[in-house]
Amino acid sequence: MEEFVVLLTGYAASPTLFWPVRRYLRKEGYRAESWAYNSLNGSVKTRGAELAEHVRQLDADPSVSRVHLVGHSMGSVIIRCAIAAYRPKKLGRVVLAAPPNRGARLADFALAIGRNNTAAQELSSRADSFVNTLPPFSDVDFGVLAARFDHIVARASTHLDGERDHIELNAPHTVILHPTAGKQIAHFLKHGTFYRRG
Repeated sequence: MEEFVVLLTGYAASPTLFWPVRRYLRKEGYRAESWAYNSLNGSVKTRGAELAEHVRQLDADPSVSRVHLVGHSMGSVIIRCAIAAYRPKKLGRVVLAAPPNRGARLADFALAIGRNNTAAQELSSRADSFVNTLPPFSDVDFGVLAARFDHIVARASTHLDGERDHIELNAPHTVILHPTAGKQIAHFLKHGTFYRRG
C-alpha cells in the first residue's frame, strides 16, 4: 500500500510548478501526483466538489493507505472546500502553501479596478467572500507554509484556526519553488511539524 499525495497549484498556474516538490516526495517514498484543473473558469466550490470526487476514488483504492493533500494559493482553498464536502477515511496530513485563508491582496486589487471575475469575488478579503465563509477546518492535521515576501497574500491571511504548525520561508508567493519546500512538506507529512534546525 502507498501513501498518496495530491498536489494542487493555484490560479492560472501550471501543475509543472510542483515538479520539484513532486520529485522530492517521490524520492521520500510517496506516490505524488499533481491534480490538474481549470483555474481560469468555474468556481472554487465547483473545483472543490471535483476534488472531493477524486479523493473519494482514492479513498476506495485498496492500494492507497493514506491520502495527503498539498495546495498552493487557490489550490489550498479548493482543498478546504473539498474536505468540507467529503472527508476521506484515509485522510492523512494537509499542507497549505501561501494560502489566502482570509483573502488575497490580488483579489482585492482586481475588484478595485473593476476586474469582477469569479476568483476575485471568491478570494477577496471581504467578510462575506467565499473563502471567509468556508466552515472551520476542524479535526484536520494541517500546516501552513507561508512566504515572507508574498505580495499576493498577506502573512496574516495565511493563518487559519487549528493549524498545527506555521512556518515562513524567504520566498515570494511561489514558495513551493523554494529549494527547501519539498523537504518542509515531506517533513510535515511524516511528523506533523515543519523542519527546524536545532
